[in-house]
Order: sequence, then structure tokens, then C-alpha cells
Amino acid sequence: MASGGHGGSCMNDEVIGAMVTCSGDTTTTTTTTTTMSGSSTTGASVGAAHGYGASACFASLALLAALWISQVIANGHLCDRRAACAAAKLVHKKVGMAPPELGTLFYVEEAKYKAEKALIAAKFTGSALQTKKFDPQKDAKKPDFLAKNPTGKVPYLETEKGCIFTSNAVARYVARSRGDLGLYGDSFDEEGSVDTWLDFCLHEVEVPLMAWVYPVLGMMEEVPSATKDAQEDVKKALKVMEGQLATSAFLVGDSVTLADIALVCALKEGFKRVFDSNFRKPFPKTCQWFEKCCKMQPFKAVLGEVALCTAPEKPRAVLPAFAPPAREKGDKKAEKPAEKKADAKPAEKKAAAKPSEKAAAKPAEKAAAKPSEKAAAKPAEKAAAKPAEKAAAKAPGQANGASSGDADLEAKITDLGNQIRTKKEQLKAQGLSGKKADADPEVKAMVEQLQQLKGQR
Repeated sequence: MASGGHGGSCMNDEVIGAMVTCSGDTTTTTTTTTTMSGSSTTGASVGAAHGYGASACFASLALLAALWISQVIANGHLCDRRAACAAAKLVHKKVGMAPPELGTLFYVEEAKYKAEKALIAAKFTGSALQTKKFDPQKDAKKPDFLAKNPTGKVPYLETEKGCIFTSNAVARYVARSRGDLGLYGDSFDEEGSVDTWLDFCLHEVEVPLMAWVYPVLGMMEEVPSATKDAQEDVKKALKVMEGQLATSAFLVGDSVTLADIALVCALKEGFKRVFDSNFRKPFPKTCQWFEKCCKMQPFKAVLGEVALCTAPEKPRAVLPAFAPPAREKGDKKAEKPAEKKADAKPAEKKAAAKPSEKAAAKPAEKAAAKPSEKAAAKPAEKAAAKPAEKAAAKAPGQANGASSGDADLEAKITDLGNQIRTKKEQLKAQGLSGKKADADPEVKAMVEQLQQLKGQR
């Protein structure tokens, strides 16, 4: 074909169009020749939506515009998205477009499952996606990090036009880079279903499951009551998935979408580390779906071989990168009362000694004045007994124990407060609002424990 006069167009106004006739669930594709004029500008925008260069964009327009006009003429209305997707697929085959460069994806190793959503989507779309590990202890303190990513949330995708943050937003961006593949659904209704499952994944699966799994990964300290609540919430979520997968091969329709990708990634650590055979038993359809997805090449290329859990892993010590920050002010406050009490002990001893001397002197005087030995003995015994009781009550060992206990209590309160703040920051990093973070079962359990400790002051 001759080159047109539109600055790099690889085709002239006579282009190959794909006419797609949609009838129910069947779609047939034929090839027609359509003459079009003034199509280059629109073609650039259509092709750009797929992340390609100018020459490919003009070809993309020609195919899609020919398709739509043919459908309007034939049926009196525009075709649905399946027709547009079929035409776009022809563009990729005939023009031989190179995969789009999407940018660099930054992720935290311990929470890599969040980045894996986008990485698997990129395998399906054939998009080029660079990756780089993010060190929370070092990289989060760099001035340029917050300058380009004000929320401070990881993972994030750095593109030529700015940053996209949160795992689901990045995964959506990657899936939409090749809308013709249907990874985000093949129709407007399916797009809505995919979005529904993405929100379900975040709020009904990730939040409770991470409260259960994060202590196993060393990302937070375990709170047994919160873990128990999380296990019940995960069961409820899996029951919902079981019902959906009983009616379809995948969560949205009969092919993989971003909904399946997100939930496989979110559930991976659960299936690997804590979902033993007894836990999995009530959810056979969900287990089959998970294993089927993991065997697909795009999943396997990112996740590797995923072996199902045989025995639940136990929580381990919190890793340094996720340990609550030490609060110097709180520590000083806890130390000061102990110091004051320790300083007061010698004074208490002296104070205890003086009454005993006076008390011992008075009975002696009375004994000298009265002839009765019995009468003299009784006051002396009482006077000697009272100072001894007071001295015993203020014994140095007991005073030390009391002050040490107070210091330990303050330290526990400070540490638990730090844990609550860290957990809420993690939940907010997952996209939860402040109110939803406060309502998290684990946060509520720790807050209740904190109130109990404060009541012991």
C-alpha cells in the first residue's frame, strides 16, 4: 500500500476493514474493503489507547472505523465491544505492533503478591514492564520518593507521565493497555463485574487474610483473637467465590480476567502457608479454579510452582523492616516515675526509723513511772509492733517491685500503641479509609487490649 500524507502513516485512505457481525454469543469476522477519508487523526487516538506509535495508530483507526461504519450501515446501530475487540486483534496480527513500554513497577519483596497482579496481567497482554525492589527502611526516606509519589503507597508504577499507585490501580492500567484481549471484560457489563470482584478481593479477602498471614511472614505481631476473626472472614469470602465458580469456569465468564488474576495473587500466600487440607475441604470449586489458573503459563511465569499447604505455618518474629519505630518520648516518661520512686526509698527508711525511736522512748518513760511490770510491758510491745509493721510495709524489695511493674506496664502500653499505628498504616496503604482501618478486626482487638492495659494504671 502507498504511504499517505499524514506524517508517517503506513497506509492510505483505502484500508482493510474488519466487519464483525454479532449475534448472541457467536461472532463471525469477514474482511471488506472500505474507502475512508480524514481518518488519520482519529486513528492516532485509537491506536494510542493501546500504547503504540503513530504509524500503527493510523492502521488501528482504519480497521476500527471501517468496522463501526459497516455495522451502522448494516444494522442501524453500533456494534458492541466484542466487535471492536475482534477488529483490534486483527490490527495486531496484520500490522505487527511491538508491545507497549508501560514503565517501572516498584514493590516490597515481603508483599510482592500486590505487584504480581500487574506482572501477570503484563504476561497476558505482552506489555513490557520493568520491576525494581523497594526498601521501606531506605527508599521511603528519600526526598524524591514522596515528590513523585505523595501518598507513599507501594507498589506503584512510574510512567513517563507520572506515577500510578496501589496494586489494583496498576493492574487495571496494565490490563487496559490491551483492551482487545478482554482481560478487563468483553463488554460494559463485564467491566462492572470485574470491578466488583476487584473490590471484593481488596476488602473481603486481602484485609482479613493478611491479618492472618502477615504474622507468618514476619510483617506484624500476631494478635490471636484477631487471627481467629480473620480466619472466619476468609471462610465467608471463599464461600462466596465457591458459589460463583459453581456456575462458571472463571469469576467473570469463561476466560481469565483481571478478577481472577487479582484473587489468585491475594490467595496465593494463604494456599501456600495456612490453608491446610481441612480448611480447603469445603471449597472444592475454588481450589480447582486456583490450581487451574496457577498452571497457566502467564501465572506460572510470575508465581512459579505453587505447592498447597500441608501444615499451617506458625507466626514468627517481626522483621526489622516492619518493627514498630521506637518512641523516645514515651520511654522517658516511663523511666521518670521509676526514678522518683527509687529516690524516695531512702527517705522512707529514715521516716520509718524516727517513729520507732520515739515510740521506744515513751514506753520506757512510762515503765519507770509505774510500778506494775505488766502495765509497763504492754505499751512497750505495742509501740515496738507498730513501727515494725510500717517498716515492713515500706520494705525496699516491695517498693522496687511496684516501680518495676509500673515501668513494664507503661512499656507495654507504648509498644501496643505503636503496633496499632503500624497496622493502620498498612491498611491505609492497601487503600482503606481511616474509618475502615479503625473497624478492622485486628485493630479493634488491639485497641481493646490497650484500654485494658491503661485501666491497670
